[in-house]
Amino acid sequence: MDHQSAEWRSFLELQKLMILREDIAEWISSELHIPMTQTSLLDELKTGVLVCNIANAVEQAAMKTRDEQQDEKHNIESPVIKTRFDASESKRVCGDGKARLKCFSNATSGSFLARDNTVKFLNWCRDLGLNGAFFFESNDLVNGRNEKTVLACLMEVIRFAVQFGIAPSQLVNLEIEIEKEEAEVIEYEHMETDYEDDGDYGDEAEDDNADDNDDVQQETIISFVEEDCEDVEDEEITAKGDFHKEQDERRKDDDEEEDNDHACDYDDENEEEEEDADNDNDEDND
Repeated sequence: MDHQSAEWRSFLELQKLMILREDIAEWISSELHIPMTQTSLLDELKTGVLVCNIANAVEQAAMKTRDEQQDEKHNIESPVIKTRFDASESKRVCGDGKARLKCFSNATSGSFLARDNTVKFLNWCRDLGLNGAFFFESNDLVNGRNEKTVLACLMEVIRFAVQFGIAPSQLVNLEIEIEKEEAEVIEYEHMETDYEDDGDYGDEAEDDNADDNDDVQQETIISFVEEDCEDVEDEEITAKGDFHKEQDERRKDDDEEEDNDHACDYDDENEEEEEDADNDNDEDND
């Protein structure tokens, strides 16, 4: 069979409806304790009694939840799931004790009483803010038409009932698990993003500390070099001073030696002159 053909799409649509019928029937059997199968569901819905019983079960659970929430000893935590019941569009609060539906339990399929029961259920959904896309006509339920919209509306009621402690159906429970996992993934991604931001900040701080340490080390090295240069300059100055002092002492010694030499020469000359004078005297005496 061609997967793009009308026959294939019709087959898939029937399979989806069968899955929805089976899921809703099991939920009704479990929560309302009314034996139900996916084949008998549509016939049971045609009287309108079943949908009114579903609405009353939700109201009773909501009233119980409200009473328990007012008691400080109880902290009710219900699974979080998206529903098409918009509180901002609702005319009242579910569980306020003012909307228990009085249905005609003796209504038969296709009767006026069955239509009246169905209208009461639709008004109950409208007062609680159900999205208009999930509404159906009373004849759709009574005459077994537009099954897709009828089942979609009941699935929304089940989702809405979960917040009041009523157990979800298998499909709704699967939706809850999926939304929970998606929320965990989103939370993990946020935590990972925050961790990366903190890591970047830590790296920047480490870089700043490293730069500061480098600056300190550089300043220390510069100070050491400057001290060494000062010591070298002092040594050079001292060496120059010692050299000049030594040169001065050498010049002084040389000057003293020259003076001594001149003095010796002068004495020698005097001695020679005295000798010459003595020799001249001796010659005169002769």
